[in-house]
Amino acid sequence: MIILDGNKASNDLLKKLPSRIAFLKSKNVIPSIAVILANDSIESMTYIQMKKKACEKLGINFNLYNYYQSNQSEILSLIKKLNESINYHAIFVQLPLPKGFDKNKILSSIDPNKDIDGLHPLNLGKLFQNNNINFIPCTPRGCMDLLDYYKINVKSKNIVIVGSS
Repeated sequence: MIILDGNKASNDLLKKLPSRIAFLKSKNVIPSIAVILANDSIESMTYIQMKKKACEKLGINFNLYNYYQSNQSEILSLIKKLNESINYHAIFVQLPLPKGFDKNKILSSIDPNKDIDGLHPLNLGKLFQNNNINFIPCTPRGCMDLLDYYKINVKSKNIVIVGSS
């Protein structure tokens, strides 16, 4: 049995990002992410703070749009503006959304090329078909990166993944 150390793998993978970000900046492209928060859960805030800290460490612009007291149409309007903005390269909607909000409508409104979470129907379809994938959702991507890091071929193997969240 092999125990995979996700923290070690993550830290080693993160070391490769500054040079990629520096290359973008040398081309006058400042990587920028817009994060939309529509709930007030402690878990969501903790998760967002972790993302913000990682972005700041890497030199990625991180902009939080706190829409906790908003309605669905206001969020859809914001997403439309972010889709059209050349200043944002990625959009992330923190889930869960408040009751009464149509998660599918909101996630479908994100430009698939800016859908960093990979939850737009087009991106999920490409992922399912293994066809020209734009973004892979975080958890499966993390699992794939971890297996690649340890050079583990999963073909014809039984796998168990145990998580804490």
